[in-house]
Amino acid sequence: MLRRLRNQDSRGFREAIRALRVGWWFEHVRFDLNVKSAYAVGRLVQPWRYKSATEHTNRWAKYARAGASPGPSTVRDAEVLSSRSAQIFRSCLWRALDTSDAMGFSSAPQGSLSNTRCTKARLRRLAHDDHVDALAALVCLLRKHSSDPNSHWPLRIGVAIYRWLLASSITPPVQEIRHELCAYLNDTIFSLARTRDIALAFCSEEFEDSRDLLIGLYTNHLPAQIALAKRTLAIKLMYGEHGYFPRLLFAPHFAACSDNSKAKTVIKSFPD
Repeated sequence: MLRRLRNQDSRGFREAIRALRVGWWFEHVRFDLNVKSAYAVGRLVQPWRYKSATEHTNRWAKYARAGASPGPSTVRDAEVLSSRSAQIFRSCLWRALDTSDAMGFSSAPQGSLSNTRCTKARLRRLAHDDHVDALAALVCLLRKHSSDPNSHWPLRIGVAIYRWLLASSITPPVQEIRHELCAYLNDTIFSLARTRDIALAFCSEEFEDSRDLLIGLYTNHLPAQIALAKRTLAIKLMYGEHGYFPRLLFAPHFAACSDNSKAKTVIKSFPD
């Protein structure tokens, strides 16, 4: 996927989105089934394709590395054993992430994604929601509000996306695709999170350090299956409910901009 991103054209970006889509879907199914290999996933989801240990399709190995995309029947078969997997595959996030397509918000999906109103409370609710459509809503909001150079909302929405990403990366399936997802968001989405004076400057090393710290704080005394509890505690830390220092510790970098030009000085502070 990273190789596709380096093409820096619409075809490369769309191939990267396709790889993210398949990877997220596959890891969700694999986690729900509690197995380690693509072969084991395929045996459970489509057992009729596995006549013996040597006579079987290699399609699931291709899904595992996003080398192929599943068809509608495979997505339906997986949904039988892995709830919400079809929602991930069919999410409008994949359309929202395609910045080469000037998405018409007048024809945006119904429900929460068609609501372009921004409030701090709404951004926090979306950052706390681990569903793929919460990220889709945040990306839609950022694309909508980034057209106004005088608005402070693009930067705040960018921070909410960062918080969603950090909280999601401590549990499957996002933790398995976090490097690819971070790379794509950094190359195409976070650049929209800016005002005239300040921009979000994603740092992958610091992101990993923050993630490791969150995992160390909570996995020692919370069972691994209580993902929601871990996510809730992580969000509370990032929003300052346990003091200013933890809030600052898990904040993204920001870069001061001069005359609306390229960001120059990396700083650590909060726009909200």
